[in-house]
Amino acid sequence: MKKLVTKIVLQFLYRSLKVLYRDDNRVDEELDGLKEDKTIVLKVRNGPHLTMKYIYHKGLSMTKQDILGEHYGY
Repeated sequence: MKKLVTKIVLQFLYRSLKVLYRDDNRVDEELDGLKEDKTIVLKVRNGPHLTMKYIYHKGLSMTKQDILGEHYGY
């Protein structure tokens, strides 16, 4: 049950970040200030994780190989 709730929270967080990137200039400027593509990983110890790909000036996307999968093991 805890893993399910964690997956739901991570999903909402991902969607919120996408909306903020699109609608809030501060978030847009912060991420675009990186000036290169990045991979962002949010993980919970012994639980689910979320891997997002940030593409410069295009925004966030969830990686296909990791849609709220289990932990990496490290």
